[in-house]
Amino acid sequence: MLSKAKIKYIQRLAQKKQRYREGVFVVEGDKMVAELLQQQQRQIRALFGTAEWLQQHCPTAPPAMATAVTPQELRQISLLTTPNKALALVEMPHNTPFNNNIQTTLQIALENIQDPGNLGTI
Repeated sequence: MLSKAKIKYIQRLAQKKQRYREGVFVVEGDKMVAELLQQQQRQIRALFGTAEWLQQHCPTAPPAMATAVTPQELRQISLLTTPNKALALVEMPHNTPFNNNIQTTLQIALENIQDPGNLGTI
C-alpha cells in the first residue's frame, strides 16, 4: 500500500525541475527496469512492481527497496498512459561532462539535436 505522500512525490517527478531538485529520475516498463537491475551501475532508490513481477525478477531485493503494488496503484504513480508492471526511482549520475583533455584535443558538444541532417552538416 502506497501512501498519498509517496504517490504525490512520484507524480511530481514528471516535471524536469523536480527531477533535478531531487536528483532522481523514473524508469518505467518491465524490460527497462529488469535491465536496470541486471546492470547494477545505477543506485536504485525505490522499486515498485506487481507482486508477480517482483517475485520473477528480484526475489532477493531488500524489502526496503522493493514495494509490491497493485495495478491500480501502479496506474496512479506511472507517468505513462498505459503503465506496465514495474517502475523504479533511480539517482541521477553526478558526472562532469568534460574531462581535462579538452584543451589538447578537438571535441564537439551537442545538445538537443533533433534532425540527423544537422549532425551530418556539422
